[in-house]
Amino acid sequence: MSSMVIKDGALIISSGDQRLTLREMPENGVMNIAVEGDITTETALCFGDELLTAVTVSKGLVIDLSGVGFISNAGFKALLNTQKAIDGIKGHSLSLRGVSSALMSSFEEIGFDGLFDIEQ
Repeated sequence: MSSMVIKDGALIISSGDQRLTLREMPENGVMNIAVEGDITTETALCFGDELLTAVTVSKGLVIDLSGVGFISNAGFKALLNTQKAIDGIKGHSLSLRGVSSALMSSFEEIGFDGLFDIEQ
């Protein structure tokens, strides 16, 4: 089970030795979220919950994945659920930024590269 704590203005999701840090920076109605750490099966549920919460308080999300080296299937599902939630709200958008070539390969392998606005 994952735990969440806010420290130094960042949300830290921990599960065992897994740690994922989210730094949220609102700007002009858009929530910019910088993610650091691997999005594992253990941290993906809390990660997804935080993204869905951000959808409700902003008109768009920009998720910076430059600090992420790995995304599990559960992490991809969290991103997909977020995209589906945003698709249902007129005028809202989701963009992924800082996607490494290794992560981009993962998006391509599972066919998700066409589902998101991705900038590498």
